[in-house]
Amino acid sequence: QGSTIPAFLAAGSALGAFAAMCMARHYDQRYLFVVLINLAILALTGGRMALVIALLALGFLVLTRYRITTGLITQGFLAIAVMAGAAFILFPDLIARLSHDDDSGRGMLWATVIRVWDAHPYFGIGLGQQGMVVPESVSKWVTTTAAHNEYIRLGSELGWVGLGMLGFVYVAFL
Repeated sequence: QGSTIPAFLAAGSALGAFAAMCMARHYDQRYLFVVLINLAILALTGGRMALVIALLALGFLVLTRYRITTGLITQGFLAIAVMAGAAFILFPDLIARLSHDDDSGRGMLWATVIRVWDAHPYFGIGLGQQGMVVPESVSKWVTTTAAHNEYIRLGSELGWVGLGMLGFVYVAFL
C-alpha cells in the first residue's frame, strides 16, 4: 500500500510542497506549480494536521526567504480564498472531513503505538514498521493499522535519535 494510504500520501505531499518551494526559491519559479499540485493532493487526502503543518512551514519559508510586498500578501490571501471557495463548492465532503473532530477509535491505536515507542525509545522499530505492531484486535476495531498521526508514527518507527536527525534535516533545508 505504501504511499497510497491517505496519511502517508498527505505527509509525502506536504514534504513535496516544501521541497518544491525551496526549489522555486533557489532555481526556477516554475516549481511553484508543483507546490500548488502538492497542496491540492494534500487537501484531497483530508490530512488535517499535515495540511496545517505544510501551510505553516510554507508560510514561514515565504516570510523568511522572500521579499514580501503588500501586493504579494494580497495576492496570496486572494488565492487562498479562491481555493477555499472552490473546495467548498467542489468537495463538500472534504470540508466536512476537515472539520470533523471524532477520532474514530484512533485513541486506542495511538495508545498501542505509543507503548511501542516507549519500548523502543532511542531507535524505534524501523521506518515503515508501525502497522506491523498493531494487534489484530485493535486493527479490527479501528479498521486500520495506520496511526493517522505522523508524530506518533515517526516516533515509534525512528525513535528519538531518528526524530532528531529528521528535524536536523528539515532545519538544514530552511
